[in-house]
Amino acid sequence: CRCYLALSDESLTLGTKPHNHDADSSAPKRREVLTTLKRKAAEQPLSVTQNLISETLADTSSDVNQTLPNMMSLARVVQRSRATASGSSQHQEATTSEDFILPPTCTSTRRDESFVLYDGVTDRGVRVIVFATSRNMQTLAKHRDWQADGTFYVAP
Repeated sequence: CRCYLALSDESLTLGTKPHNHDADSSAPKRREVLTTLKRKAAEQPLSVTQNLISETLADTSSDVNQTLPNMMSLARVVQRSRATASGSSQHQEATTSEDFILPPTCTSTRRDESFVLYDGVTDRGVRVIVFATSRNMQTLAKHRDWQADGTFYVAP
């Protein structure tokens, strides 16, 4: 809604122009839902994005749900909130593996154990990062056979 403020010699006049739309009564509730979603995303970084959205919207009226962004946009809200909370949104995109700096949230576990077993360069000049805790390595050492699955085509 437009309004105006006019200041003359010694008077102040406040005026409004007529409304040309209905009041958006769902706006405060919509802001509350989005704020709750952002808070949950930051507090629960390992929760499935879709589950966070579903849980947040479960108790929201259909009138408010209709005014919210689509599911893809809500997922981006969750991802941005997590990136901001973890500090990774402040990192510049690395152009080479040597320039890549691990965010602090990727270097330790929730139990505050070191999670980077090795971060170095091979004799061929390829950077290798090995993620594991000491406890993980002790568990592997107890077993003769290991089974693995992963994206080994990116390994040197």
